[in-house]
Amino acid sequence: QYRNLLVELDCPSAAGKVVVPNAPFKMYGTPADINVCPPAPGQHNEEIYGKLLGRTKADLEALKAEGAI
Repeated sequence: QYRNLLVELDCPSAAGKVVVPNAPFKMYGTPADINVCPPAPGQHNEEIYGKLLGRTKADLEALKAEGAI
């Protein structure tokens, strides 16, 4: 607690507060506080399946319908 290694964030995607790790080291004059919530499950599906794996929106909809994602 003294070193503030874990911080509590209010994240709408998690429907409340979550505890996340803060910056692992502290340096004088260069604050590195964490203030961004972790991504929600599936938040980056379109980017990963679409841009990186070349899947179409129809492919994504089919995967969602099957319960795969």
